[in-house]
Amino acid sequence: MSTTGNRDLSDLRDEVESTRRELGDTVEALAAKADVKSRLGDAWAERKVRLRAGLDRAQRSPAVVAAVVAGVTAAVALLVRRLTGRRGR
Repeated sequence: MSTTGNRDLSDLRDEVESTRRELGDTVEALAAKADVKSRLGDAWAERKVRLRAGLDRAQRSPAVVAAVVAGVTAAVALLVRRLTGRRGR
């Protein structure tokens, strides 16, 4: 076998190894996407962290919480009045 033949064989082996790595990465990515249970668990954990952070902020500023509750209460009252047809009679 010639030196050129050895080099071609070496290049081919390198290419095969590179393709195997790429295929492995692709399979790994597809498996992660297909693992719905794990993805939902991650999303749930992230939401819990955000909720806890929001609750911590709310505990530090009760006036903001009171204002939000008052706003929601007013919006619900207006909605109920509109749906029942009463407009301050």
